[in-house]
Amino acid sequence: MDNLKSKTASGLVWGVFSGGASQVLNFAIGIFLARLLDKADYGIIGMLAIFSILAENFFDSGFSAALINKKEVKRVEYNAVFAFNLCVSVTLYLILFFCAPLIAKYTHEPRITSLSRFIFLPIIINACGCVPGVIMSRQLMVKPRAIINVVGLLISGVVGITLAMNGYSYWSLAWQQFILQLFVVLGLYYCTRWHPTREFSLRPLKEMFGFSNKLLITNIIRTLGGTIPPFLFGRFYGAATTGIYTQANKWCTMAGGLLNTAVQQVAQPVFVSVRDEQDRQRRVFRKLVRFTAFISFPAMYGLALICNEFIVITISEKWLESATLLRILCFGWAFIPIQILYQNLTISLGRSGSYLIMTTITTILTLATLATCYRGGITLMTTVLSLINIPLLFGWHIAIRKHTKVTLLDLIKDISPFFVISIAVMFITYLLTRSIGNMYALIVVRIVTAILLYYAAMRLFHAKIMIECIEFAKKRIPFRQHTDEP
Repeated sequence: MDNLKSKTASGLVWGVFSGGASQVLNFAIGIFLARLLDKADYGIIGMLAIFSILAENFFDSGFSAALINKKEVKRVEYNAVFAFNLCVSVTLYLILFFCAPLIAKYTHEPRITSLSRFIFLPIIINACGCVPGVIMSRQLMVKPRAIINVVGLLISGVVGITLAMNGYSYWSLAWQQFILQLFVVLGLYYCTRWHPTREFSLRPLKEMFGFSNKLLITNIIRTLGGTIPPFLFGRFYGAATTGIYTQANKWCTMAGGLLNTAVQQVAQPVFVSVRDEQDRQRRVFRKLVRFTAFISFPAMYGLALICNEFIVITISEKWLESATLLRILCFGWAFIPIQILYQNLTISLGRSGSYLIMTTITTILTLATLATCYRGGITLMTTVLSLINIPLLFGWHIAIRKHTKVTLLDLIKDISPFFVISIAVMFITYLLTRSIGNMYALIVVRIVTAILLYYAAMRLFHAKIMIECIEFAKKRIPFRQHTDEP
């Protein structure tokens, strides 16, 4: 138990470091690029995201999650997944290569033809990195992975900024993505020292297919739900408006990415390790929910509080329109890290069917929103897309409540204090600071005031999770034990 706590805590710390450092770098890089590029540049890149992400879902086919879910994995199983991923990724790239003119015709952007053929190359690169990525996840090698991500971001950011300064417009964004993904995959191989061998059999793929095929369908459906909006926005509203949404979504994702990175890298391996002990699994899950809510709500609602000043100061007033969309996205996005915990718990329990059902419901709601709200404009569309994350969280809970001892009351008790306190803190901060006229002073005072008020509220209500985080930071103990916690 102590070893698991230590590994979980260490994984979360390095995951937060990776997310934090990555967001700082993305923040700095994003400022430079947003000032050098225009809205249409971001819009063009945003339109192509759906194809790359869909292709990655196809070549992996859920086998990575299946490998992580296994108690023991043999070399022949790694080899089988590697060979499958490589063959499928090459096939998909060739299909997309020849479909590039059709994509350009549909989006009314002739520049997309040559750009997409380059942007789709990382599909093959990422396919080669799946197996070493699984090995690092199984062994909770969060620290080296964090270092790889940070260094890769730094190098790719320098390349992207240099190209943008020399007038390469949207190509600078494409090269930035390419360099980052190539560096990360090479780093995974360097850290794991894994390489494919001639030992090969199709049997492992057949054995895992019953579990992985549902994950494949799930991932494809989830990708459609997440990437269809910017793709269709390009057709409905044009590249410039799509660029505004892409910019808002980028900053929102960046803010939430710090926690998502930590949760995603740690949750499934930890849940698998306690899968056979339901009481212990319940305690571990509830603690992770509390930790996630403790960080997610104040972070996202704090960003919503300062988004106008943040956008103008960082990427200039030309992007001010994206501040409204950013504020809207932050409200619903605060619930997504908790959804990720439920998704990882569902996979660790082998309930790929439940995962498929919930993801399908999510995508149906997204498509229904697009079909019914697109005439109302992008603001209405973004509002509905953001708000549906709240009922979806409770939907995830209902989907697996029979397979865990976590009740709906447990979930509400674990997240509601942090949600209510975060809303109250941001509202009080707004009232106390609204008379400040200087934009730079306003953003600093609001950040400091919100942090102090949130800390005071946590102390006042004796939030155990904050006390444990402080104790871990001081290297006293990994986590304090309580009767109702792991």
